[in-house]
Amino acid sequence: MALPPGTVDCKPNGIPKALGGGFAITYRIVNRSGAAFAVRCFHKDVLDLQSRYRLIHDYLKKNNLPHFVDFEYQQTGIRVKGVTYPIVKMEWVAGITLGEYVEKNHADRAAMERLRTQFCNLEIDLAKYGLAHGDLQNGNVLVEKTRLRLVDYDGLFVSGMTVGKGAELGHKHFQHPLRRAADFGPNIDRFSFVPVYRDR
Repeated sequence: MALPPGTVDCKPNGIPKALGGGFAITYRIVNRSGAAFAVRCFHKDVLDLQSRYRLIHDYLKKNNLPHFVDFEYQQTGIRVKGVTYPIVKMEWVAGITLGEYVEKNHADRAAMERLRTQFCNLEIDLAKYGLAHGDLQNGNVLVEKTRLRLVDYDGLFVSGMTVGKGAELGHKHFQHPLRRAADFGPNIDRFSFVPVYRDR
């Protein structure tokens, strides 16, 4: 399905607002019906990108997990000077990033306890389905009223992928300093949960 015609969020000077990432730049686009999408344009090569996203899409669709958003990988999603490049079109989540939420609510003990419980449930759910996000950090976890949503699936591990062939190492501040691509597998998020929500 092609991305419907829409308007890109822009800065006051007319330049599109771009959210940076390790492998892609993300833009928010609102179509004519008012629906908003995140469009991720890759600026680096990612190992087996198309096949990885096919596995991720099929697995998440089959299991219908609440922490993930609908998305569509498009191999020829954007054309630049006559050359096509892949994009990922994702549902735009109305929540705020983990970093923003903590900054606004760090003094609210009840809010922090709710967030802690949500992270505990997220860890349990990922383990139950043999999933690992691969880059849990402030910008990739969005906080809604009743749940956490995960975005940026470039480093996601799902059943069917080859263990030990990772595409990225995640944000260094939320990963073990000795993490390597060979560690790619269902347990790569275990260290990330420690700085995020555990106190022991």
